[in-house]
Amino acid sequence: MDTLFSRGLLDSPTGLVMAAFIGLLFGFWLERAGFGSSRKLAAMFFFKDLAVFQVMFSALLTAMFGLLITSSL
Repeated sequence: MDTLFSRGLLDSPTGLVMAAFIGLLFGFWLERAGFGSSRKLAAMFFFKDLAVFQVMFSALLTAMFGLLITSSL
């Protein structure tokens, strides 16, 4: 499986714009979900609100299964 960097797509100015756009979208959706809230992040460290852990664990499992499926193709 190739990455964008190994294909040379991030070496061009277009790749830089694409990476910035993906990062902005990711940050926007995290902020919209409330994960930028200092109260939510503090509650995560005191194990009172585990929503951030659940989302990150779900993302980890999704990425793991996605890589498993695509690597077998």
